[in-house]
Amino acid sequence: MGLDAVEFVLAVEDTFNLAISDEDAVTITTPGKLVQYLETRLPRGAETACHSQRAFYRLRAALERTYHLPRNHLRPTTRWTDILPPKNRARAWRQIQKLVGVVEWPQYKFLGWQLPAARTIGATADYLATCSPAELKAPNEAWSRGEIERIVTALMKQELGITRFQWNDRFVEDLRVD
Repeated sequence: MGLDAVEFVLAVEDTFNLAISDEDAVTITTPGKLVQYLETRLPRGAETACHSQRAFYRLRAALERTYHLPRNHLRPTTRWTDILPPKNRARAWRQIQKLVGVVEWPQYKFLGWQLPAARTIGATADYLATCSPAELKAPNEAWSRGEIERIVTALMKQELGITRFQWNDRFVEDLRVD
């Protein structure tokens, strides 16, 4: 398994908050097999609330508590630079992460935002929905196949740069994942 494949497996583990053994990883040869594997490892159930929506609500609640901002001032299009104090912005950014309670978080650079995910509240919510959906769920909350497929699709785009694929495409042979 090449470096891209190993990094992708690590991203899947982090995203779904589970471990994938090396023996299992080598059998997951297509995106469809990955979805099937995740379905066997995660609690199954009906569609749940939108992950982006959950992330946005957590972000908004943290900002309301921390900066005493009115709820109607905090929208998905609200830019972080309009909210966070100009001095010590990096420290404020880390504080918001702690209040939201997720491990995976867009990085803040001293001279500016590193990722587009850090420009607006909505972009950050979308980032968290892709990278930390398990942390946005209640313990043992069910996962639907649709949820798993959406997250796998987003991870393939984010981690591998793959935007078009079929569920039965082979990672190595068809999608050129090394």
